[in-house]
Amino acid sequence: MGSNIEDPFYENLTLGLVKVLENTPGICDVQLENRLPCEQMQISSWEQRHSCVLPNDMKQFYLSTDGFKLTWNYEYAGEILSIGNMKINSLADLKRMGGIKAQGDTDCPTLFDIDMCNQKDEDGKPNFCLRCKIFEIDSCHGNGRICLVYLEKNEHNLDKRENPKIWLLDSRFVYKIFSNDVGTSRFTPMAISFYHHGTHSVF
Repeated sequence: MGSNIEDPFYENLTLGLVKVLENTPGICDVQLENRLPCEQMQISSWEQRHSCVLPNDMKQFYLSTDGFKLTWNYEYAGEILSIGNMKINSLADLKRMGGIKAQGDTDCPTLFDIDMCNQKDEDGKPNFCLRCKIFEIDSCHGNGRICLVYLEKNEHNLDKRENPKIWLLDSRFVYKIFSNDVGTSRFTPMAISFYHHGTHSVF
């Protein structure tokens, strides 16, 4: 996958962030991956496999590009520091965080791991039961995980899940709400306004 920072599609996708980075003193090695779009059949297959409907904005995102990755470095006192890494997993890597570790992925917490660190469930937060579906959007290089969460509804509304929300699972396995609105065009601006290596804001 190559890099084409001047592509109008990516300029719009990042809300002009790439140009801001390129014009910021000290910032260097700005790299943006070009990715092919997903097909509708791939999205339908994902939804059927997980019995979840992706929010419309996420569908449109994946129909435009299969994931996203933007990285940049910072030159300071003669050293090159890796400080920027924005990523949205490809559709194939939008995987459910379940109770069994994937083979070879010893870093991925299971629901059991999280339950051990969260003895008390709080209203409105993921309860980590098997009916609460949690999908990893980005692993944040071990500084936390950005997750798409489908909470189960209360006992009087078992026919549907709550509208999905985006949560930050920090390094202490504590969930914090990241976005309540995942059904509109806010998904992309929300996602690109966040970067890791300490979960700092760009601006």
